Amino acid sequence: MRLTDPPIFVLFVRDPARARTFYESALGFAPRLVADGYCELECGPAVLGLIGEGAAPILAGTPAGTGVRAELYLRVDDVDAACL
Repeated sequence: MRLTDPPIFVLFVRDPARARTFYESALGFAPRLVADGYCELECGPAVLGLIGEGAAPILAGTPAGTGVRAELYLRVDDVDAACL
């Protein structure tokens, strides 16, 4: 099994635009994708996604502001092998 794309770490944040400014200016992460309420930043061999915490009920099935604060996405070439 191998990764086919960089891992994506997604953080649920109160203000995606403000968080993006912080990660760009303080840590030097470069934007990879910018959309309304979501962005992805290059951070070495991985990607950091920032999304408004209001998306938690849709993506994670939990009420906003509770429970889930992050997600990890891994794309692999063989899902069956990865799940063993």
